[in-house]
Amino acid sequence: MKNFVKWLGIIAIVVVIGFSITACQTDDNDGGGNNGGGSAVIGAKLELSGQVYTSTFNQTNYSVTFPEYKGNLTIGDNNGGNATITGGKLSYTIETPNNLETLEDLQDHIFYSYDNVTASDSSAKGFILDFYKYDANTSYSLSKSNMSVNIGNTSGTATQESVSYVYVDKDVTITGKGETRTGRMDEDNPNSGTWTNKTNDFSLAMKKGWNAVYTKSVSSTTYPAGNPSAATSSTGTETISLNNPALKWVLGIWQDDNSY
Repeated sequence: MKNFVKWLGIIAIVVVIGFSITACQTDDNDGGGNNGGGSAVIGAKLELSGQVYTSTFNQTNYSVTFPEYKGNLTIGDNNGGNATITGGKLSYTIETPNNLETLEDLQDHIFYSYDNVTASDSSAKGFILDFYKYDANTSYSLSKSNMSVNIGNTSGTATQESVSYVYVDKDVTITGKGETRTGRMDEDNPNSGTWTNKTNDFSLAMKKGWNAVYTKSVSSTTYPAGNPSAATSSTGTETISLNNPALKWVLGIWQDDNSY
């Protein structure tokens, strides 16, 4: 899934494998399709709610904190709807989206790290929910996701999770083949560290209506003692499945000077 939080700069430290990171886990458990988790097969109506958070990355100790967002904001989805945040609380309801696309058109959205993505019924159409808001000087995004990072003296690990809500107009199974990619952390420097990304094969048996698609990436990075910013190698594996775990709603905010 494509996430848009400014502190993705942490990738260069412990998660250079290139998977998106956005948020930390919450202990809320209020069911349904909201931030408390629930069934991966949601049905005809999707109702989202919960506390909204922002995120702050400390470049000194490589820690991430998630202050509660207290403000009011309306963020449009990519189908004409609106996610209303009032006093830091999210409220959003949608049934059948207005603009369905072929599943082939949606592949680049959350299946971009996989090969041979196919649907069991080529006539099936769908919609993937995204929240964005663009103002003259500020841009916003809202995502349901999770991150945990463990920094040691010479190595670090990271786990990244996200949930995408996908609507399909009929029962359909989407499958894809995993792939392995490699490269250098600095493409212009042949002596820079290397990264390896692996995605696993998947098969998602979606039911008509809304479904929760869960992406999890686990990575490990090595670096000189006490210097996480000078990573020498990184390896990561991504899996994708139907699941709807309890994660936080995280609000990304960018100013026109690229500050967060």
